[in-house]
Amino acid sequence: MVGVSGVAGYTTQGSCVPECTFVADGTDIPNPRNCHEYYTCYGGVPNPTPHYCGDGNYFDASNGCVPGSCSATPLCIPQCNFEPTGEFANLAHRTDCTKYYFHTGAGLPVEMECPTATPYFDGADCQADENKCCEPCMVFCATKDNTVANTQDCSSFYLCNKDNYFPDETDLYYCADDTEYEFAASTCSTFSSCDQMCI
Repeated sequence: MVGVSGVAGYTTQGSCVPECTFVADGTDIPNPRNCHEYYTCYGGVPNPTPHYCGDGNYFDASNGCVPGSCSATPLCIPQCNFEPTGEFANLAHRTDCTKYYFHTGAGLPVEMECPTATPYFDGADCQADENKCCEPCMVFCATKDNTVANTQDCSSFYLCNKDNYFPDETDLYYCADDTEYEFAASTCSTFSSCDQMCI
């Protein structure tokens, strides 16, 4: 994951979740996935759902909600990629952190298993720390014009309209009746192995 250091409430290692560990109660921190939202910290924990700044506003760590637009790039860009992009890559496995997919950029990804000494895949390599496993329910658009699975509904997917962002309902599309989204082929299929694991 690429991080931005020095932003209160943002963790630069491990995940794209808000961090309240060393933040005073009542402090507002940015949502690392959406610049129009923020969390409030209490007891070292962010509130369960983010607050929305409102249309035409974004959250600034120093000034709170302010008018204008924010950077098109989120504060965090996940290291973990779950979807083929047409390029050579190792892809995270959504249901088993000890496995990953090897993809040459052509054809279907091949499932691989991490070695015993380094059993956990962190989005780039197999390593020994289980805490560095990828967030299985995360949905992120790394490249424009790519599709990514909706981890909450096998009958739909997200169509990415730009690079490096977390898609929302405006990017959601549905498969035809009696088909499901198949991540390996990046298309809807009657022979899908979709696992609706994030309900």
